[in-house]
Amino acid sequence: MKKIQLLLLNAILLVFLLLGTQARAEVSHVSIAINGLGCPFCVYGLEKQLKKVDGVKKVDIELKTGLAFVTLENGTYPNISMFQNAVKKAGFTPQAVQITAIGKVQTKNDEMYLSLRGSDDKYLLFVKDSVNTDLPQELKVQLLELAESQTIVAITGTLHSHAQDQNGLTVEKLSALSSMALSVDGMFCEMCVARLKQLLEKRKDIYQASVSLADKRTIVEAIDATLNADELIETINDAGFSASVESDGTKQ
Repeated sequence: MKKIQLLLLNAILLVFLLLGTQARAEVSHVSIAINGLGCPFCVYGLEKQLKKVDGVKKVDIELKTGLAFVTLENGTYPNISMFQNAVKKAGFTPQAVQITAIGKVQTKNDEMYLSLRGSDDKYLLFVKDSVNTDLPQELKVQLLELAESQTIVAITGTLHSHAQDQNGLTVEKLSALSSMALSVDGMFCEMCVARLKQLLEKRKDIYQASVSLADKRTIVEAIDATLNADELIETINDAGFSASVESDGTKQ
């Protein structure tokens, strides 16, 4: 009987670990500037409305700054109207909606897009306060190089609506994702995989970690952070595993 109870407990624990270690959404940050928040009851009402939006997983609101920070479910493709409508229903005035999106730059008909990693969704890229989609020459050259190399990038900017329901994104900050592959010994089951993934993703310098039991390796990704091999190895070894950097090392 005790063995059965122990097996059930382990199974439940594994389910919770795996639920918490799915791949990150490729829109990693959403912040909404809001006018009219005056008290904790305002915050409560706004939070209720934002949580009703499809794909919203978590909402944190700062009363002093008038900012709402939204965490999305995996695979959610946010547009500006979904947030504006929720804020208006709560009785407030929505301002800028800023996101950080992960993907690859693509070109089409002299226009530049960010195609979200792992989906067909994309954003038309332009610069803040521009009346059209013409990009500054220096930025355009940089984006063309990224498109040609198919480098995975993170773009932070403000959402806009364009003609034909095309979502636009201003290019306010552009960063290439850096990654590092490490070999990991000592993993024997999916619980080991889930525990290591959670441990790595708790680090502030890591955006996402993928862990493979079959390949005995992990690949960690960072946005605007330098990956320190010694620190990562120490983190993994302290968890009871044995890690080493693979020969191809860090990639930009």
